[in-house]
Amino acid sequence: MNDPSLYASVNVVTRRDAKYLIDSYFDKIKWLPNGGDLVLDIGCGDGAVTYELLLEYVPKTVEMIVGTDVSLTMLKYANNSYQHPKLQFQHLDIATESLPKQYFGKFDHVFSNYCLHWVQDQRQAFQNIYDSLKPNGDVLVAYLAEYPLFSIYETISKLKKWEPYMIDYKKFVSPYHNNFDTENNHKDILKNIGYDYVECKCERRTFVYKDLISWRKIVQSVNPFVERIPESKRDEYIDELMLESKKRGLIRENTEGVTIPYELLIVYAQKRTKLELDTKRA
Repeated sequence: MNDPSLYASVNVVTRRDAKYLIDSYFDKIKWLPNGGDLVLDIGCGDGAVTYELLLEYVPKTVEMIVGTDVSLTMLKYANNSYQHPKLQFQHLDIATESLPKQYFGKFDHVFSNYCLHWVQDQRQAFQNIYDSLKPNGDVLVAYLAEYPLFSIYETISKLKKWEPYMIDYKKFVSPYHNNFDTENNHKDILKNIGYDYVECKCERRTFVYKDLISWRKIVQSVNPFVERIPESKRDEYIDELMLESKKRGLIRENTEGVTIPYELLIVYAQKRTKLELDTKRA
């Protein structure tokens, strides 16, 4: 997501699924009875979902939402576009091997939407989430397990003219893509870290982009390889992605929309209470 303004104009599916996550799963979150909750939003991107949905639907007694992202470009856009006394945007790589000290045990809830499929080291990411939570805190996240664009990256990366720019394409493919036991594999990771009440669910969903232009824009806005490609060749590169989309049946003749099937991984878990943590240490 290297073009915040382009991404902000076309990220309809991200907003739709964030709203779905809130409507369908927010009742699981253990809000503090006396308020003062601190919320961490991982992968806030351009800030729109954090401001327009998360801030809107959390209890009014929440003290602060901290939106974080690894992209400084996105954070600059978020800070310039969305300001609120209960909202901050900060830089954080959730896959870091050294979580900054100010995040340890600080948050009551962690939320993330359409971010963690970019993280190859799932255990490190969820260890960091666990460490950032207070005892009895909880986490609710949704991200892509299967997505046609991941397979398209693989195919295009094998073409000689694009291979030099996509040699590390696997870093940008969900670690659960083509995994036939995603739910159990993910559940094992969380339980081994120490989470309780772990729920992992893969949901098959479909989104129809209204036309080819909309699909082209979303492909361009989330593509991690575009900036590596000489500007004179970028249109040709995106054309290649569109051609592969057509070969895979996503783009069909005599139809205006582009149909994208995908699998969304939804995860809810809690950190042990302080008593349980103390008992474990003893």
